[in-house]
Amino acid sequence: MASYVLLSVAKGPNVLEADLTYMATVALWLVRQQNSYGGFRTTQDTTVALQALSAYAALIYTPNAQHNVIVKQGNGQLYQLSLNQDNRLLVQRQPLPTVPGEYSVDVSGNGCCLVQSTLRYYLPVSQQNAAFSLSVNSSADSCVNGVAYTFTIGIAVRYEANVPIVYNVGMATKEVEEKSNMAIIDLKMQSGYTADYASLRNLVDSKVVSKTEQENGHVILYLDSVPKETISMSLKVEMGNRVLNVQEATVLIYDYYEPDENGAAQIQTPLCSSGLR
Repeated sequence: MASYVLLSVAKGPNVLEADLTYMATVALWLVRQQNSYGGFRTTQDTTVALQALSAYAALIYTPNAQHNVIVKQGNGQLYQLSLNQDNRLLVQRQPLPTVPGEYSVDVSGNGCCLVQSTLRYYLPVSQQNAAFSLSVNSSADSCVNGVAYTFTIGIAVRYEANVPIVYNVGMATKEVEEKSNMAIIDLKMQSGYTADYASLRNLVDSKVVSKTEQENGHVILYLDSVPKETISMSLKVEMGNRVLNVQEATVLIYDYYEPDENGAAQIQTPLCSSGLR
């Protein structure tokens, strides 16, 4: 909504000085919502916000703008960044050496530039507070010398409503929709096992998932959305190399546009019964 307001004022027939002052406050609020990758909460939010910010930037554009940005910690200078016409569209990044810490930024020059700080940390999310309810089970299909040679992973997932969401800073309760945005299920394969190609193909053919990928021992499943009603799927894996003392692996589901909304579960190698061969 803020983007639409900014866009409507920026595209007005006669933009006055007072309008520029008003737009500056809206633009400042918008860029504070922007993530470190340059996007916003959803694809639609990102499209409208960038369109609005671009319209505002065109109004306040300063030819040959130059800035000297100095990052300090205490009385000492850490970094000096120079912005000019040649690199004005280039993102420049520098790591902060210690967290927590007190830092200051000094900017000199003419025109406008954007300085953003990003803090990321990871906290285990309790199951009752997770944005997704995820449960995983496994059952042996065939065994060799008492070890599961092939087994099936069963996955059941649903989207939870009205849950507290932990953001980069602080916690908020968000009203969620009847279904999620696009979601990713990331299965870390246990040592020595790989996913069965035909099983992955069946997931796509049956429209349960829209796309699958395998990379660095992970199987990635793309879902267009996850409803509040439980959906189930299964995946067969097989042993490629015999590994002793196989440990449990993690299955993670998260919102593609807001990875802080997630859920997790564990996969254990199933025990073989005496009747399986």
